[in-house]
Amino acid sequence: MGLDRFIGFLQPVVEACARLGTHYVDFTTETPWIEDMVVRYAEMARKSGALIIHGLFTYTPSDIIAFLIAKELRERDNLRPTEIICSGKLDIKAMTAGSITTVLDLFATYGSKWYLWGDSWILSTLRPNIIPKPPWMTRLFGYRRINGLGPLSTSFAGPGNEAMVHRSASQWPDLYGPGFHYEEYLPVDGIFAILHWLTKTVLVLLSLPIFRGVIRTFVARKAPAPDVNKLRHLESMEFRAIGRVGSDDSPRAWASFTHQGSLYELTALVTCVGALCLLDPTIELEKSGGECHGSGGFVTPSYLGMGYVDRLRDAGVNIEVGRIYI
Repeated sequence: MGLDRFIGFLQPVVEACARLGTHYVDFTTETPWIEDMVVRYAEMARKSGALIIHGLFTYTPSDIIAFLIAKELRERDNLRPTEIICSGKLDIKAMTAGSITTVLDLFATYGSKWYLWGDSWILSTLRPNIIPKPPWMTRLFGYRRINGLGPLSTSFAGPGNEAMVHRSASQWPDLYGPGFHYEEYLPVDGIFAILHWLTKTVLVLLSLPIFRGVIRTFVARKAPAPDVNKLRHLESMEFRAIGRVGSDDSPRAWASFTHQGSLYELTALVTCVGALCLLDPTIELEKSGGECHGSGGFVTPSYLGMGYVDRLRDAGVNIEVGRIYI
């Protein structure tokens, strides 16, 4: 389903849920569109009691491991993280024509500007007074090396995931530090400069109608759907992150979210488990700012708390958290 049709169908649904107090989840990847929904309907949802969670699956790995790191530091040391850096990779072997069309429509509607130079606090209710800048090597070449994560480079999905984690941090000031920031990169093997500029080039090209038109021509000839049975053995997801408090010798924590199998099936799993948590009265949802159980708002995947984490683990997703002592 293309983005125009996606918006055409889902925007009225989001509005109706926000107005009537009906909980809502989806697995959209369109961060600029989510911002539109938040601006239009957040106050309505707060008043009605509707809990709106966009991007279950898309943002869940990043948001959950950031939540687990912050929770680990707070409970063990009564500290709050100032920085979390994530290495995230989706090993995608096939995309449906609908998924490709959605990406094309996203750039047709919003352009490439946000993905090239966007504000990762776009979804946040609060932003730090001083926004830290990555090292010059990262800004120029997209390269960063982090102990425990290895060499990293620019991630296409990074800006959206950063925006969702920063929204969690702004809704949860007692768990995350006041100057907290989250950065996400793609793990690489020595081709960081090429990958960085290739990503930027593709983003620029996607903003050009003629380039999108060429891709649409190929999409029209694409087979109806990939073989899910084959994808179960070929696809995987691996997100790993470390968090720190202040200087390099501060206590650190780590977390990971990994899964081997079809990412389409994992999308359905993560989304359905999230919906189940919202419907199950025995699941204790986490408080996040003024948006908590019994009142509404546009919340994030980590709002579903440890009940969500435990159910995902029971469903076969590998989620771990621990400490690093330096």
